Amino acid sequence: MGDEARGGSLLRLFGPAVIASFSASILGFAFWVVAARLYTPAQVGITGSTISMVSGIGTAAAGGLYAVLLRVLPVHEAPRRLLWVASAATMGFGAAMGLVVGVLHLSRLSVSLLWLLIPAAASVWSFFALQDSILLSLRKTRVLFLSNVGFGLAKLLLLVAFGGYALGIAGAWLLPLLLVVPVVALVADRALATATPTEAATMKVTPRHVLAEYWNSFVVVFSIAGVPMVATLVAGGAFSGLVYVCWTVYTASDMTSTWLSNAMVVTATERGFDVPRAVRNGRSIIPVMVAGSAVAIALSPIILAIFGARYAAALPLMRLLFVAFAIRVLVGVALAGRRIEQHYWRVAGGQSVYAVGVVGGAILAARSHSLVGIGVAVILAASLELVLTASRGMVAGLRGADVPAGG
Repeated sequence: MGDEARGGSLLRLFGPAVIASFSASILGFAFWVVAARLYTPAQVGITGSTISMVSGIGTAAAGGLYAVLLRVLPVHEAPRRLLWVASAATMGFGAAMGLVVGVLHLSRLSVSLLWLLIPAAASVWSFFALQDSILLSLRKTRVLFLSNVGFGLAKLLLLVAFGGYALGIAGAWLLPLLLVVPVVALVADRALATATPTEAATMKVTPRHVLAEYWNSFVVVFSIAGVPMVATLVAGGAFSGLVYVCWTVYTASDMTSTWLSNAMVVTATERGFDVPRAVRNGRSIIPVMVAGSAVAIALSPIILAIFGARYAAALPLMRLLFVAFAIRVLVGVALAGRRIEQHYWRVAGGQSVYAVGVVGGAILAARSHSLVGIGVAVILAASLELVLTASRGMVAGLRGADVPAGG
């Protein structure tokens, strides 16, 4: 069967993952809108900051193993053992960091045994953050959708049910995790227990691979959080508000390039594709995403109008960020190619360059209150990352050709 005939396989993996991600984001937004109406600003602020800390810890704990499982789990010599070792390590890491937060009383949440609650919540969220990688690598996209959307709906309903209770926000957020996490773990374990042995060569997890992916996870978080932080610290006031709104839309859009990259890696691993074949298998999606960025550029005034007339001045930045998104689509393809070739430090290096370029450019631009400067910095950083991470195999795949290994 030719690559073209197989192309739908990647689309069936990519499409549901993107839908699940966007649906969960919308439900998350609705959760905080309802919370703001049911609780005081102080309750929302204190609980929200605690949840942000816990989810940040979990994301950091899962970050290094997320990409590892995407690439290795389907073809590991002992996949069930890898699943449980990786899950235990992630949850243990999350619990340890959560314990530090709890012992130091970094959360102002008024609850007894806070030092125990925070690490427990961080541990559970760590697995929840890892589950997308596990389910995507196993092609369990239906479960992926149900877990993300189910969690979003459950916490929203519980929030309404708990309205008026002091710990209603925290309870509504935490309780669904106690159901979702064990169910996902059971589904993943049973899928691996009944899986047909793959014909692909088995892969092992190496410390070098894990370290590279943890570094990559760190610089990604640095780039996402760095720009709004820099805008606030350097320029402050209205300028940071304009930047934050645009940056939130950009990072949400950029997640689709990450999902495309992840889907390419999983499909290539499962079917033993080299980079040119993997790129050919997914290249029909690329023009659609790039065209989407062009549509978003045209609709940018409408997008900003949703936030209010005060944000109209951010139009140049919004449009430049959508240009950057089009470049990031190709970056996602390049990063997938490097992971398929097991060039993990090339991935980390490219992402590091992007992070430094974006945050460094934001610092310079914020000093002169230049929204255009931030947009240009992101475009230049994304372009440089593309140059550093693109391979001959990627170029050949985009052209529909083959290239000898090692390109």
